[in-house]
Amino acid sequence: MRKDVDSAMYLVLALLLSAAVVVSGCSPKHSENTATPSPAQPATPTAQPASAGKPGESMDWNQVCLNATIKAIQMEIGKYNTWLQTANGSNKQMYQKALEYLQAELKKYENMKPEDYKVGSAFHYIPGVTIGSYGRGDLSKPNPIELKEAWSRGNLPGIIDYKGMSRSGPFYIVVGVKGGDFSAIKPGVHYRMKLVPIMPESYPFTSYYVCVESFEEVK
Repeated sequence: MRKDVDSAMYLVLALLLSAAVVVSGCSPKHSENTATPSPAQPATPTAQPASAGKPGESMDWNQVCLNATIKAIQMEIGKYNTWLQTANGSNKQMYQKALEYLQAELKKYENMKPEDYKVGSAFHYIPGVTIGSYGRGDLSKPNPIELKEAWSRGNLPGIIDYKGMSRSGPFYIVVGVKGGDFSAIKPGVHYRMKLVPIMPESYPFTSYYVCVESFEEVK
């Protein structure tokens, strides 16, 4: 659903952000020819996630979440690199600082051992970044999210749809699955899912990178 409304939403958002820039001078400007890269089609990662283990071997939950955090950061880096190509003024400075921060976070998590990782450690805004609702107000705690019926349109990692989803979200981008096997969740098949938020996505509406802690097919 998100892909279906992104183009129209950005036309409206452009008008809102233009007004916000006049008032605050800090909201990002989006070019009419530059849309946010879709989480379902992330930029090519610049670094590899932590070891995925041996084929057929179930991955430790901490390892899954650590890999997911690395993947989410890589996707954010790809997004900011794209935005930076057409940015100027205060937006350009904001994106550059965001990239510096994300690169440091990526290095930190790539060098982290799974046993040292704590779920929720990356659940915060990028300092100094405001995009729509992102970066404004306090984040709620990263409590588990239960969806009674959810499905993916394509292979994961990527965004999922769910019953009751609105055009303004919340949106959930799956970057990890318990056991480490993304292919266990089949495109188009409806599941009951329990999601664990990993970090917020830089997006005008509420959107999170998540791990799927459990899932069961809806009969």
